[in-house]
Amino acid sequence: MTINNPDVDGALVRDLRLPNDVLLLEVARNGQAMVPSGYTPLQLMDEVTLLGQPQSLSDVTLKLGY
Repeated sequence: MTINNPDVDGALVRDLRLPNDVLLLEVARNGQAMVPSGYTPLQLMDEVTLLGQPQSLSDVTLKLGY
């Protein structure tokens, strides 16, 4: 999923309030992949890898991007 919501730009992973069944596994930025911590700031156009139930992932997609 690509972060394209300007409200998320600069937000820390821990402040996203993701559903309990969704894990943010990886953030890719400028061709570099990283394993995020709660203190990782997200930026517009970051590519994130998420794992979770389909309905929860749909909810997160509406919040973060596409």
